[in-house]
Amino acid sequence: MTAYLTDQDRRAHIQVIADIVTRLASGQAQTVTWALALTTATIAAEATTGNGLLALAGVVTNLVLWFAHASYLAGERAWRETYVACLQDDDLRTSPAPLLGPRWARKGIPAAAASWSVAPIHAALTALTLAAVL
Repeated sequence: MTAYLTDQDRRAHIQVIADIVTRLASGQAQTVTWALALTTATIAAEATTGNGLLALAGVVTNLVLWFAHASYLAGERAWRETYVACLQDDDLRTSPAPLLGPRWARKGIPAAAASWSVAPIHAALTALTLAAVL
């Protein structure tokens, strides 16, 4: 038996997807904020103490935040595709197909990590932190 969805149900479903996209975008902004703060703190601590291990820890932290930012972006892209599909079709999807299975991990995250909105900021912060070691 197929359940009938009213227009109000449809709008509520689309609003939930929009809220998910908003949270993912907020997560991306937080990763950049953390990366900037931790890079600054790492460089300042390394300059004060002269301990190169602090800068290396900062590099690792930047790489982890780079991956996290890319994960948020890949998820946001997948949910945006679902949002558009729900607006255009009568088929309401509960989750984006690209998020299901290993295909998303193989293609979505590396592409997001290399994108213009992720790679420049994290590459620059990682390079600055590496420069503190030298």
